[in-house]
Amino acid sequence: MTGVVKSVGKYALLAGTALALSMSAASAASMAKAGMDKRVADLEREVMFLKNQMKSAMMAKPADKNIQSGNSRVKVTLYGQVNRAIRFANTGDATEITSVDNDGSSSRLGIRAVGKANKNLTIGALHELEWQYNRRSGTSEGNTGNERVRARHVDLWLDHKDLGKLSMGRGSIAGDAGGLYELTGVSFIYGFAGANGTDGVSADASVPLSDGTTAEATGKARGYRPFNFFGARENRIRYDTPSLMGARASASYNQAEGWSIGLTYAGAPPGVKNFSALFASGYRKNGDGKTAWAVSGGLKHTASGFSASGHYDSDGEASAAGVQNSQWGISLGWSGKLNESGATHLGVGFNRSNDGLEATANQYWAAINQNIDAAAADVYAGVSYDSGSVTHTTTAEEVTAGVMPCFSGDAGSNPTLAAEGDQCEVERDGVFNFLVGVRLKF
Repeated sequence: MTGVVKSVGKYALLAGTALALSMSAASAASMAKAGMDKRVADLEREVMFLKNQMKSAMMAKPADKNIQSGNSRVKVTLYGQVNRAIRFANTGDATEITSVDNDGSSSRLGIRAVGKANKNLTIGALHELEWQYNRRSGTSEGNTGNERVRARHVDLWLDHKDLGKLSMGRGSIAGDAGGLYELTGVSFIYGFAGANGTDGVSADASVPLSDGTTAEATGKARGYRPFNFFGARENRIRYDTPSLMGARASASYNQAEGWSIGLTYAGAPPGVKNFSALFASGYRKNGDGKTAWAVSGGLKHTASGFSASGHYDSDGEASAAGVQNSQWGISLGWSGKLNESGATHLGVGFNRSNDGLEATANQYWAAINQNIDAAAADVYAGVSYDSGSVTHTTTAEEVTAGVMPCFSGDAGSNPTLAAEGDQCEVERDGVFNFLVGVRLKF
């Protein structure tokens, strides 16, 4: 009996040992497989990470329009542009080549901050600074190197979706740029600003004198614009209505007891297909009683890209000297995509201005602007020619000298001499301009 027990115990021990060894082998195999799976998964993640890194390095990252705000509830945007051009000008007496800041759309830097008070009301602020060296409208052969640093906008506003927008600070008055709206896409090169509003190059004139000789009159105006409708930014309080089907009215109370009103529209005309329209008008009155008004706009056939625009602006009344500047103009344009860089804009136009007396100016221009979407830039060129006359007013010094312009009769044959203050028309030199430049926006 004892032998039987011993045998059973012996075999039981052997069976247990075999079972234990079997379980240990299975466990070891399972653990090895789990470790291998984990290593494969880790390797796959590493390969995917490296692929993503290579893909990110090879792809251009989109520009981030926002900068870090000191307050997480306010969105802050830094923006600006640099716009430089080379201008070739011939004034009849001289030719000049100048590097200018194209203040048809000047170099600038701005910071915009916007916070949302609730779902209907936003509170915003704008600081925009303009840096110009050799600004196009103020640079001529006699004053290259002129420098201007100024605040374009220092503004704060409350904008309610249903009630409109109230702005306080330095910014555009209600009627600002009422005569400058058009659809060519090249207006910052040449457009409704006119010859006297785009280039600071001045013209000369040969003034006939009563003794049969001539005198050279330098620095004559090349056009006649109503006062301060181009870039009329002042310290003011301004209200804009909510947009109603693309239309918006505005009113402002300006510094020095002036005021202004304006109306703009942008969109598709009601009931008209394949067309878009742009319209603006403005009126202003200064505290001294001086007034001016303007209207402009255009119509574009969206399918073909062709557009036509026009403008008229005028002083409201003549000055004590009889001057009442006015200007009108037309432009034709085309916009489309000729290449993969971006849209191409072409424009041609004509401007005519006068001072309400005798002097006039005529300007013809053509321009092209190529958008470079990948660099947020414009590459452009334009050419213009303007000619005309100026009104000369006889001075006391000319009366004393006895040999004067503005005489009547035949020169040198007992002409009737002019009196102080008498005015006459004098032809000036024509001015040729060619402009090529780049505008980089950020």
